[in-house]
Formats: sequence, C-alpha cells, structure tokens
Amino acid sequence: MKEVVSEFAESANITDGLKVDTITTTGNVDISGSLNVETSLTTNQLIVNDDLYFNTIVIKKQFFDNESIGNVINLTELQCWVNGNILLGDNNDTLITNFVNWDTKEIGEPLIESSTGDVLYASNIHNVDLTDMAHNIFTTTNAIIINNVPLTTIKNIQSIVLYNRVVRVSQTFLDRAIGLNIELYNIDNDPNLETPLATTNEISSGDLVYRYDFPAIDTYPSGDFSDTDSLTNIASETLATKEVVSEFAESVNITGGLTCDTITLPIIGDVGTEIQGKQDTIDTATDLTCNSITTIGNGTIGGNLTITGSLTNRNQPAFKATTTQTLQPSVDTNIIFNNPIMDNDSGYNSCTGEYTIQSAENWYFYYSFQSNGVAFKVHLQQDGVAIDQVFTDLALTTDTDLGCKGMVIVPCVVGDVIRIRVKTGSVGIENGGFLQYHSFGGFLIG
Repeated sequence: MKEVVSEFAESANITDGLKVDTITTTGNVDISGSLNVETSLTTNQLIVNDDLYFNTIVIKKQFFDNESIGNVINLTELQCWVNGNILLGDNNDTLITNFVNWDTKEIGEPLIESSTGDVLYASNIHNVDLTDMAHNIFTTTNAIIINNVPLTTIKNIQSIVLYNRVVRVSQTFLDRAIGLNIELYNIDNDPNLETPLATTNEISSGDLVYRYDFPAIDTYPSGDFSDTDSLTNIASETLATKEVVSEFAESVNITGGLTCDTITLPIIGDVGTEIQGKQDTIDTATDLTCNSITTIGNGTIGGNLTITGSLTNRNQPAFKATTTQTLQPSVDTNIIFNNPIMDNDSGYNSCTGEYTIQSAENWYFYYSFQSNGVAFKVHLQQDGVAIDQVFTDLALTTDTDLGCKGMVIVPCVVGDVIRIRVKTGSVGIENGGFLQYHSFGGFLIG
C-alpha cells in the first residue's frame, strides 16, 4: 500500500527584516533578531530566554572632587547572593578588581596603611574577610570595577550586601560611603560600561551595612537572615539598611520555537520611498545639501570651508568696559574701568579691573587712557607679567595731556588674569558719555 506524505510542519528562520500582513504556520518560527509587535501577540506557548546576564560589578561615586571625603572608597566586603551562595567570594581567586578613575577608566593604586604597611587592595572587597578593607587613593580614583564575574542572570540575585569600613568609631568614616552606588553590567555587550543592567540608588547616609534586595529574595529562607556581620548569611533588616531593587532593563530574545495563531506586521512595500536607496553614512564622496546643521558637540573640518553667505558666531567670547568716573590711579595699581558694557563669557571684575580668561587660545586686547602732563609708563599684564606697554619719557609741557591707546594679541589659557596697570608717572581716565573716551576690552580670535 502506498502513501504520499505531503503535509508536515515546516520551520521558518528569520534572520533579516520581514514585513507581512499575516503569518500562519503549523511549524516553528525561529527569530534570531528582534521581535517588534505593534499591536497584540497571541500565543499558545512562548519560550523566553532573557539576556539580563551580568559579568561586571561597579561601585562608584556620583561625583569626583577633592573634598575631604568626596572620593574616598573605604569598604570592607561586597556580597552578591545567588541561590544561597556568595557569588563573589566563591570566585574570589578569578575575579579581576581595580580602583579606577570612572571618567577615563584609568586604573589607580590602592592605599597603603601607614601604621602596618598593609596594601588595601580593591580585591579586598570580595576576599571573604571582614577584618580588612579596600581603600583607594581618592585623589585619582572614584570607582571599583570587578571584572570576570561568572555570567549570571539578574533574576537569580537574592540580595547584594555591602559592609562599610571595619573601624566604626567615627561617623566620619561611615559617611565616606555617601555618594556610592552599585551598578551591574555585561561588559561583553557593553565594553565601555555605558548602560547598566541594574543600578542601586545613591547612598545618602553613613550606615554600617547596606542591603539591596532583588526579585529572587523571596527564594531565600526567612529564618536564615543574620543580625550580626556574617559571611554565611544575608544581613537582616535589623542589621542593614535595606533597599528593594525593582527596576532594571529587560529584553526578550526568542531563540527557540514560537507557536502562534496570527502575527500581524506592517505591509511589505511602501517603506518610505524617501529613504529607500539612501546611504547611512556621510563620507568623502558625499555631497550634502541642507537648510541647517545643528550640533551639540564639536565639528572638525579637514579641508576648505567655503561660505557664500555670512558666518555668525554668537558665542565668541568678548568684553568691553568703560568708566563712569574720573580716576587717577596711583603707581603700581590697576586702572579700573568700572562700567562693563559687554561680557558674554562672564570674566570681567569691575571692582578690580581684571579680566579672567574663560576660553583659551589667542586674544586681542585694547585699552586707552590719558596722561596727566608728566612722563608715564602703563603695562598690560598677563598674570602680573608685562606683555604690552604704552609710555613716554619726554618732559611734557605743563597741563599737556596725551590721549593714549594700546593694542596687542596675547596667547592665553583658562585662568589667566589680564589687567592694565600704572608703573610710573601719572595717568587718568574719565567718562566721555556717549563718546566713551577711555575703555578696556578684548575678544577671542582663535
């Protein structure tokens, strides 16, 4: 007897974009990319393999300055409890742990205890020893990065427990934990550690022990919490300050079979003809025509820039100050122009007559005044050093005043102080009203 087998379940492997009205299948649909459902997805069985796996733990400060406790990391032990075990302590010998500058990821050195000579390594944070500490050199580092953690799903974490420093005789020592928080990353997917999979709140008070409960805390036996420091049990709420970590990034990857009645997706075709065939990058072969370009970052032009219209630079630093009074400053004092009429970089001090550079590069400065019938010497000074001068050593006729002006280009760095200073003789400035007889100003020329 012959039978023709003509109907059987087929699998569909989707590795690229697919847009259809309806998919009907009696077999499996394997999706190796993302599944985006705009309306509803009805299934009899959905097998989900979540990718919330972390292999890197970070403890870091939320700020980086040189205050007395601002950057200090001075901790005893970090415990990550998974299935009743301490994940870090159980893998202490294979973890790679360092103090780092969080902004640059540059590795720093640990502190050496002055009284004992002990090196307070960052790895002390997980060495299953509650008698020593991890202590950074806080002027160079503000974070601990623990790498090579066994790949673990966040949903299996019961709790993370952080023990503050061992010596607890001073609240100041405990307060060093203020500003810290803990973040979990998958460094394989996120090599620059930019997007944490889970994060705790910033510590706001100096306490002995901190406990962060995750979803699997319900699987931990209720009678096994410890009211004392422990390497075998999770700290109790009596011992520790508790926080529930209930929000973290979630995603769904479908790597097995997907059985469903109907999937409704956008219609194939008409996928925006205005974008079809367009390249996704701008390179040396690209001609670009647009109405405007707006950027919040820096732009670099390697070739020539041709402008047929006008170039407006509204943020170019510049300042100008005049005077509302008649002033004859003494020798070795500043000529103070007390009336700033423009200062878009907020660098001029009308009380001292000094301008502090806020934006580096080359500056053009100008200044004007009048003599008082005697020989004189006036300097433009940069950080107290004469860069330019206007002077005369002639014996002037009595009551003869000279109108004087100086102009100079000066390379500057941020923080330089520019001032006009009388060195010899006698000079003065006066209010010319609308004419602005005398002034002091400058602008960045690049």
